Amino acid sequence: MTVKLSGTARIFKALGCEQRLRVLRLLKQWGGMDACCDGVEKAFTRASAELKVSRSTLSHHFKELEQAGLIVCERNGQAMTCKINEKVLQEVQAFLKD
Repeated sequence: MTVKLSGTARIFKALGCEQRLRVLRLLKQWGGMDACCDGVEKAFTRASAELKVSRSTLSHHFKELEQAGLIVCERNGQAMTCKINEKVLQEVQAFLKD
């Protein structure tokens, strides 16, 4: 149970930042970074502009969300896809119901 709580705590820590919540909301609206804007590079630029944060700050938020398991980013050659990990969100929802 400790490992599960530790993972859950990491998730809530990642969600404790308003900008990361905004990143998740954008990913949810867009259906993932790869689906939004003809490539992740353009999506990253658009997200940076919409959230009014630097690209380096946005990159940090993505790293934190990925480490918490909230998003999944995969590299395929030069391309990269990022999407919300719905399974983890369902686990958080189940945790809150218990």
